Amino acid sequence: GLKERRVFLEDVERYASEEEFSKIACYIAHGMDGESWGRLCEAMPKLRVAAQKRFTPLVEITMIHKAIRRDLAELVYYTQDLNAQDDIQLNALLTRLRFLHRVHSCHADGEENVLLNELRKRAHSDQTEKLCSDHDEEVKLFTTLIAKVEQVKKQPPSDEAARERERKVLHDAVKEVSSHLSAHMDEEERHILPLVGQYFSVQDQDLLARQVMAKVPAEFGQEVISWMMSALTTDEQEKLVKNMLRAAPHEEFKNLAINIALSVQEGSFDRERWNELVLRVPELESYSHSVLSSKDEGPVSEVYRIHKAIRIELRTIRRQSEAFSREDPPNPREVALLARKVAFVQRMVLDHSKAEDNIVMPALEKRVPGIASQYEEDHCGERMLFERLLEDLSSLQCASDEQECRHLLKSIRALSRALEDDMKHHLKEEEQNLWPLLVEKFTPQEQSDIVASIFGQMPAERLREMLPWMIRTLSGEEKSTMISHLLEVTKSTMFEKWLHTWLLTDSISVKEVVEEKNSISSERMAATSLILLQGKEDMERAIRAIAKDTSLTLDERTQYIQNLMLDSMKKSDAVKTALTGEVSEAEMEPVYRSVEGGSKVLGCKHYLRGCKIRANCCGKFFACRLCHDEATSHAIDRYATKEMLCMHCGKIQVVGKSCSNMECGKTMAEYYCSVCKLFDDDPKKSIYHCHSCNVCRVGKGLGIDFFHCMKCNACMNIKHTKKHKCIEKVMESDCPICNHSLFMSTTRIKYLHCGHLMHLDCYKDYAKAEFRRCPMCHKSLADMTKYYERLDRLLAGQRMPQRYSSARCELKCDDCQKTGVVPFHFLYNKCQSCGSFNTRVLSIDPNGGDPGAGPSTAPP
Repeated sequence: GLKERRVFLEDVERYASEEEFSKIACYIAHGMDGESWGRLCEAMPKLRVAAQKRFTPLVEITMIHKAIRRDLAELVYYTQDLNAQDDIQLNALLTRLRFLHRVHSCHADGEENVLLNELRKRAHSDQTEKLCSDHDEEVKLFTTLIAKVEQVKKQPPSDEAARERERKVLHDAVKEVSSHLSAHMDEEERHILPLVGQYFSVQDQDLLARQVMAKVPAEFGQEVISWMMSALTTDEQEKLVKNMLRAAPHEEFKNLAINIALSVQEGSFDRERWNELVLRVPELESYSHSVLSSKDEGPVSEVYRIHKAIRIELRTIRRQSEAFSREDPPNPREVALLARKVAFVQRMVLDHSKAEDNIVMPALEKRVPGIASQYEEDHCGERMLFERLLEDLSSLQCASDEQECRHLLKSIRALSRALEDDMKHHLKEEEQNLWPLLVEKFTPQEQSDIVASIFGQMPAERLREMLPWMIRTLSGEEKSTMISHLLEVTKSTMFEKWLHTWLLTDSISVKEVVEEKNSISSERMAATSLILLQGKEDMERAIRAIAKDTSLTLDERTQYIQNLMLDSMKKSDAVKTALTGEVSEAEMEPVYRSVEGGSKVLGCKHYLRGCKIRANCCGKFFACRLCHDEATSHAIDRYATKEMLCMHCGKIQVVGKSCSNMECGKTMAEYYCSVCKLFDDDPKKSIYHCHSCNVCRVGKGLGIDFFHCMKCNACMNIKHTKKHKCIEKVMESDCPICNHSLFMSTTRIKYLHCGHLMHLDCYKDYAKAEFRRCPMCHKSLADMTKYYERLDRLLAGQRMPQRYSSARCELKCDDCQKTGVVPFHFLYNKCQSCGSFNTRVLSIDPNGGDPGAGPSTAPP
């Protein structure tokens, strides 16, 4: 009987450990019907407490309640901070409301048609009917809320009073919905869920929970899981996942693990929290490992990783802005750090949008007409949100009173939330609709070419910012795959050399990492991460970044931080040793160049600069690398340069933009490249470093007036982006006229119509000599349309003699490579296919194909 069971269980509790008693309580709960279990728990309440430590059958319902409560509470604050004149913020609010409305509708459908419906059959309670009517009321409340947002938007933006009035009405409506739903969910948790526990066995409760959750459509599942998990503490996440592991079918738990893993992969769920959850529930990893490592669509998949990094940064910005006190003025340092982070993310997002607008959209538009216009407005809205947020952060740093601070903080909170919501919605739209189209409509090689075009317009300075940023947000395998894709699209270039030169490390070959990526160890992955982190000039930031790398164990982090510090000490000692070398008096003398007006400035005939560099090959100082090459019989290795001589104070020091002598401190030149060790102080000259040429070029920069073609391995004027003809590694050849290297040339280069190159001066001399064909492929040097029109007029006035008027010739066109038979002329013969006169006569038939005429013996 009941009494004997209670006495027995009290004895068990007395002698068993807490863990053992919890297991026994679970076994009993699983073996009893709901009514018997309820009576036993009334007689011995500790039994229910012990069983709930191992399982909570309806935990999914209570966790969804918590997530809904949190979202509604945030919406109350959001509508309070909202700028009613900003349609972008209102659109972001609409997106959140529609999402929450859909979640509530699915959940209410499950409760009403499954949970409450089954409860009515076993327990007669008036509360079930009341809750069903509440669901109908809540649907109306959500519909009304969405209509009120639309009502605010209908007011003219110039009518601030009307919009503010409607905002207050909206705010009160959100508070009402939040209050109503919170009371409704409290009522469920206090009365309905205990009734379910009383009248249903544990197995039946598990079945009911599965049926309620099944009302969420599969395509909506990942978004709901990510949203719900983000609202829970780690303990609550563990409780939910363990209950699913215990009660859900194998396939359903697998889907849960996959959905959480996908949220981590796209940046919607914190990787740190995921790692902690996997430690607590190891079964998650077995299902998710294949998902996290399988989504690789070639170089295009790097776009998804950029989206992931953007999501993570926007979430951080929103959290930091919400962490500011609503009453007290914020710490100025924290505001400055947040402003710097926002500015950095803005640069990343703007570059990403620019690549889409200028490269991806035009390519897609040709195959899917009308696709580009769908995303142009989104990009404009994002730019406006970033600009307003940065403007408010700047104003906050200069705010003079508390009222102004509160007003700016209110705006910053609203803008950061709107920015995150708007960007999340935009990125998801792209991932679902835009980038799959690219994969569908373009071959893998075409996709790789598009990514290469994006990469070819990205400045080296931006890559210096982007690569460490990406490394901090990616898992170990993602880091290796990213490097593999970068090397794939830049395989014909000097990018890998630039990477090694910039990172200043010989610890591991990047190509070696890629070749071993399938069997790569965690130590090798960590080394890859370290490569990209060692490139930072700020040692403290590099150490901090390694410490935060969650792909490393504690021992690995300690080891690599020590290696980084020791490596820095070794380099410092090596430099000190090098600086003790002897220097002649002639080398110590400054070098000057005469400029307009008769004055002299520091520098040589090649570059204006305030220093000399020491050639690593011969140990002597020269004004520049070109001066070295002119004075010696060997070429300098520009990348090996480590020392310079300040011509202002005469101090020999490590190469850098400014003199390290505290008494001097002069800047050596306005432009300085730490990779090429190039200095130039000419204000009339613009110079940039190309990461794929790995040399400095004259121009404003990649993506501005130049781009790098990955196939040609050449920097070209951006106006030739779509017109030039690609020839593999054409830039690495010699000029066909003077036979000097084109790649390292300091003189301007001419891009021929056929795709080949020659020095501009060589081209001018070649063209003056009436040569109009490329010496490499014999195609026309340039667009010869006007010249050919003159030839047409010439031939029209100089007809062939009557006796040869029927003569025909077989010719081959060097421009279109086609052959054909055309009327013969002594001077020029025109290709009938392309209209070119750049042709060669293969044979002549003087009779024009008439066998009866016989051969002509008359002189021409």
